Amino acid sequence: MILRRFRCWAPIADGVDRLAERHDAGKALSRDEEAKLLAEVSQTGSPALLPLFVVSLDTGSERGPLLTAA
Repeated sequence: MILRRFRCWAPIADGVDRLAERHDAGKALSRDEEAKLLAEVSQTGSPALLPLFVVSLDTGSERGPLLTAA
């Protein structure tokens, strides 16, 4: 959008290969499902699990990137 707005896209558009769109992503959680999971995670007593879970909810991140981010 930015490149198009400033008329910089046309000169490079032919050389750009677009990435394939993923269709294998899971479904979004409902608010009720999110609340139930949050309650269960809160009961585990793990000092690391709750923050990790909240970050995953807020970012929509998958398991792999979260575990390798540290």
